[in-house]
Amino acid sequence: MYRLIGAALGLTAACALLVAAVSAAAPALTPPSVAEQMLSAARFDCSQPCLQGIAPGVTTLEQLETLLENNPLVQPGSIAYQAPEQEGGVGYMRCNLTGPYRYHRNYWGWIEANVQDGTVTRLEFGLQRDFLRDDFRLGDALAVFGRPELCKLVGPDTVVIIYPRSGALVVAATDDYRPLPLSPGWRIVMVEYRALDLAFEIAELSMSWHGCARTSYVHVP
Repeated sequence: MYRLIGAALGLTAACALLVAAVSAAAPALTPPSVAEQMLSAARFDCSQPCLQGIAPGVTTLEQLETLLENNPLVQPGSIAYQAPEQEGGVGYMRCNLTGPYRYHRNYWGWIEANVQDGTVTRLEFGLQRDFLRDDFRLGDALAVFGRPELCKLVGPDTVVIIYPRSGALVVAATDDYRPLPLSPGWRIVMVEYRALDLAFEIAELSMSWHGCARTSYVHVP
């Protein structure tokens, strides 16, 4: 009897040691980068402009709601839709983003969509300002959209990059209050997508990526 108990205890101890050894050897699981999660259109088999399978100018209101409801990044119960006040007006759908990232607030980012005549025309993906991540940099946007086509500084630490041919706009910020020259290391604050036929209104083009002047372009009123 005592031999059986001793053998059982020995086996239990051996299993515990084995589990501890495996746990110590196994690498810690880390979630994909925000760029991998959010910027890749290839994961959803759609071309730019495209965010999480939602394509402005193509995706309908019903499809938008389905895509958000089935998206594991979307906080359950956070999807809200505001219908247009009049026929032909613009409606809005918004949701919060949660996992897989830990954050002290209820959500770390959001998606907001403009809907007109039953079709998405504009998308905005943004991060909480105090959640700007080191794995979501302007260089990630460069890898997806290519060389910036238009840019402007909108403050001592923020730049707006526009890709009219891709229907995308990227807002990035730096902690360095000497922002020029611009750097792919700036952290992304927000990415906006528009239907390609919804042109960005530009008065003046910026010719250079490094050293974008404060007056490189202005929006037409």
